[in-house]
Amino acid sequence: MSYVVNSEKVIFADLDVTEAVVLNLDNKRYYRLNETGQIIWKALEKGQTPEQIAQELVTTYDINLHSAMNDVTSLIEHLKSEALVEDAQKATPIFSIEKAHEAKKNKTPF
Repeated sequence: MSYVVNSEKVIFADLDVTEAVVLNLDNKRYYRLNETGQIIWKALEKGQTPEQIAQELVTTYDINLHSAMNDVTSLIEHLKSEALVEDAQKATPIFSIEKAHEAKKNKTPF
C-alpha cells in the first residue's frame, strides 16, 4: 500500500539535516521530525511504499529490516491519525479550477 501527503493541509520544512517540522494548517499544530522522520516523510512525498522506505533506512542506518519496517509503520500510523497523510487509494483528488475549465471546454454539446 502507498500513502500520499495531504498537501493541501500540510507545510513541511527542513530545519537542518537532523530535524524538520510539519505544520497542520487545519489545527495549527506543529510536529517535529527527527532525521529518520525526515527520510520517511520525503519518501512518502515521492510516493514510495513503506517497504521501499524501510529498505532505504536499512541501507542508510545499521538496522535490520524488521526494525526499519516497525519505525516506518509506526510513523505512518501516527501521521494518518493526525490527517497528515492518507491511503493513496482513498485520497481525494486535488481540485484544480484550471482542470475544471479545461474539462468544460472539451465537452461536446448534445
